[in-house]
Amino acid sequence: MLKIVNPVNQFIMKVIGFTFSDKNQLKAAFSIRRTVFIEEQKVQEVDEFDEYESTSMFCLSYEGEEAVGTARWRISDKGIKLERFAVLKKYRNQGHAMAMMRFILNEVPKSRVIYLHAQSTVVSFYESFGFTVKGESFIECDILHYLMCKKHEANSEMSLQESINHVRDFHQAFSLHVAESPSIEVNKELIQLRYNLMKEENEEYL
Repeated sequence: MLKIVNPVNQFIMKVIGFTFSDKNQLKAAFSIRRTVFIEEQKVQEVDEFDEYESTSMFCLSYEGEEAVGTARWRISDKGIKLERFAVLKKYRNQGHAMAMMRFILNEVPKSRVIYLHAQSTVVSFYESFGFTVKGESFIECDILHYLMCKKHEANSEMSLQESINHVRDFHQAFSLHVAESPSIEVNKELIQLRYNLMKEENEEYL
């Protein structure tokens, strides 16, 4: 589970993962998808709910106790496909899609190609997570889409700044104090040394 502070109203957003066997969570996810894709975007029901549901992984984003966003991902012959990102209209542009993407990217295998079919209106959102457009646009369910891909390197290492950002997100999620600068003078060599030592210690538990 991932918890993040909603930047708009300061409520705690949480994202949880689940499988097809969790019928209560699945019902909530399907309800969101029906509202967004079938009712708003006029996608045909036969196209929205397909044969891959039972073999997919899912997530829900919550605002308090209300499920307001969902997405799914699955293994295909091309890699890991991310699909069905949907957020209820009232809760859009408040960080739920971003929270779900961060949750999924943390869950999927790091050595596989990760790809998706992005509606043209949200290409820039996926680009912010390192996805790039591949090839020409195409029509899917009467909506303009682009193939976008992201490659995780098996031996990639998190940078010092990325580690700091993750620590900041953790503290903000649990309303802990975040200091933007050291309270004492610390040189860069000492900071890097501490980072390397902490990295070695953390890897013992991975």
